[in-house]
Amino acid sequence: MQADVERTLGNLHVLGALSHNDKLMTNEDAFDIYTPTTLRGLVRTWYGERRGHNVSRIRSTVRGAIEFSQRTLTDLRAYGGANHGAEVDVDVNTLRRETMELQFRRMIDGLRRARDGLENLTQTYREDAALSSQIRLVTEEIGDFLAVMERHAPPRAVAPCAASGAEDKTRKSSGRSPGDPRDRTASPESARPIADADDADTAARSVCANLPSVC
Repeated sequence: MQADVERTLGNLHVLGALSHNDKLMTNEDAFDIYTPTTLRGLVRTWYGERRGHNVSRIRSTVRGAIEFSQRTLTDLRAYGGANHGAEVDVDVNTLRRETMELQFRRMIDGLRRARDGLENLTQTYREDAALSSQIRLVTEEIGDFLAVMERHAPPRAVAPCAASGAEDKTRKSSGRSPGDPRDRTASPESARPIADADDADTAARSVCANLPSVC
């Protein structure tokens, strides 16, 4: 099972690496890319590569990735509910859950990359309306699934040190050390003398304006 998941993920990344005018080699379990060369057509014919077979392998890979993502998300929710409130080893539970979540997110990322690569493949076969429409349908299927996952995927955990790390980064960029008085927020009491001094200066100017002889 794990080997199938790794192969699917690897093939998604190959799809994501497709550029304009690249073509796929899907006769083997692991996908590969034919870059544009003068002999590419001859090589594809020699190996029996067919456009229809390419699309079929692409579709099965994408749907396998979608099924894995759906199954993993279901397992994540069931696992969390089954262990809620149970006296179990917290470290083991955390490890299992985080491992499943990372696998889920890697597969989702692979689908995003594959969608971008398939858009390039659509441009490669833009003169073949039937084939490009089949590829576009697979691309739209990925887009629909990703849109649903955006609403139902588990949120990313924020590291506890994230806030303190941002604060340290700001302090380093300003050249201040921890505990620098400039990092402290001025209290109303500390700001009052300045306000009082401004009021006194304004009052003195008013007296001078009304009684020039005094000033």
